[in-house]
Amino acid sequence: MKSKLILNFTIMGVLICSVLFTLYVGEAVQGSETPFSVTTLKDPQAVSSDNKTLLVYELNIFNADKDTNPKLMGVDVTDAENADVRYTSYEGDELARNVVAYNKDGDKISRIKEPDFTLKKGSGILVYVWIEIDKNQPVPDKLQNRIRFLMDGSTTTFDYPVTVNKKPPIVIGAPLKGDHWVCAFAPGPYTGHRRAAIPVNGKFYLSQRYAIDFVIVNDDNKFAVGDLTLNGSNLCYGKEIIAVADGTITSASDGMPDSTPPGQTPANMTIDNLDGNHLVQDIGGGNYVLYAHILPGSVRVKTGDHVKKGQALGLIGSSGNSDGPHLHFHVCNGPDPIKSEGVPYLFDSFEIRGKTQGEPDFSTGTLMWNPLKTPERVSKIIPVADQVVKFFDGD
Repeated sequence: MKSKLILNFTIMGVLICSVLFTLYVGEAVQGSETPFSVTTLKDPQAVSSDNKTLLVYELNIFNADKDTNPKLMGVDVTDAENADVRYTSYEGDELARNVVAYNKDGDKISRIKEPDFTLKKGSGILVYVWIEIDKNQPVPDKLQNRIRFLMDGSTTTFDYPVTVNKKPPIVIGAPLKGDHWVCAFAPGPYTGHRRAAIPVNGKFYLSQRYAIDFVIVNDDNKFAVGDLTLNGSNLCYGKEIIAVADGTITSASDGMPDSTPPGQTPANMTIDNLDGNHLVQDIGGGNYVLYAHILPGSVRVKTGDHVKKGQALGLIGSSGNSDGPHLHFHVCNGPDPIKSEGVPYLFDSFEIRGKTQGEPDFSTGTLMWNPLKTPERVSKIIPVADQVVKFFDGD
């Protein structure tokens, strides 16, 4: 059964899902003493940022057929072996900020815009969990998710353990060269990519869990100079995209025009053309890289080609679901860049130059950022939201 999506978008072409969508909710293991089932989209894998270890995952809490109407009150996450070590809690406004609630009527699901967190029969809640652990602190083997809910006037709890994958993420090179690259919508607790769970054929996927949109900002806080109605005025437009590792191209698409004008997202996007001109590369170990929104006519490889790390693949454009030129980049665990799960990765080396402030102003081509007094050279970490970085040739 093919899913139907009504999509809305944020700046820089984040592929996020929507107000309404069609989804068949498959069977999940039902707790014998609980009025709902709990699953994860993907268990967390520990990944290093500049000063933290990140654990990122989602809880899908679903009431398939119970009439008890439990109301979700909160979620507390602790070390499963030591409940005194609490990593995060969600309740009240913070709970509301970190969930998506939905109703199911047959095979149709509608998002609840202002949920009261009551799990009526045929409804569910997706909880986005984001944990930061100081680098000098140990990473737990398991996390305990204590789900607190109200039912029949009484508060009770249900514990759901999640195993932490401690296998080191794949180390890759940079997809770009040069300086002043903004890591827009990079990993962060509230970024659009982080919230981009998309339902397809009966299952939620979050392939963009660790995605980054790369754009350039100069020393004058400009991401575009000149005629701002033209994609070519964007400083990253036409910059070369390079392979992050040796591997095989499993999908290549070209010929889709750039979206215009900058600052406006295109209409009539479907799940089949969100990425615009794009490449998918198998880099081994079950890891696949998506390079999206490539300039039409610039794709230099084809399906089946074996490419080497650092090889030129194409140029940055604005095709597909894009409101301005950028490279959308992510690593996932399957060849379909939507119907897969996002996995973490580490760039082998880069320099942190600063951090942006606020949102881009398309009317002036301005994006404010604060340079560091002393740039920081780092290795084997993942960039996080809004960092401005420099990539080095040969890394």
